[in-house]
Amino acid sequence: MPRPEQKIKRDEQLNLRLTAYERESLSRRAAKAGLRLADFGRWLLLSDRRVVVRNAPPAPEIEHLLFEQLKRLGNNLNQVARRLNAMNLPAPPSLEPLLRDIRALLDRGFRRDH
Repeated sequence: MPRPEQKIKRDEQLNLRLTAYERESLSRRAAKAGLRLADFGRWLLLSDRRVVVRNAPPAPEIEHLLFEQLKRLGNNLNQVARRLNAMNLPAPPSLEPLLRDIRALLDRGFRRDH
């Protein structure tokens, strides 16, 4: 059975990037509300609910240094990826375990914050 035709034509799009944890959290909330993820997100964005902005405490210096190192590492990985793509070469086998470790560390750090 096809979906009923809607009177409102939504022809504009808003794209945003989420972590896997953020998407899963929103998906659970949407399911509890009985809505599709897109409809739930639209409702959150367009509702007149007040948003409480929490001021995060200042990060310790070690976190700032870690962040700077991660930015440098990201820049280096980007340069490697560009070079490999330009030369049409596959990634070396030693790169995947490194990327897996970096993703795990970043994921663990984001989960701790939320």
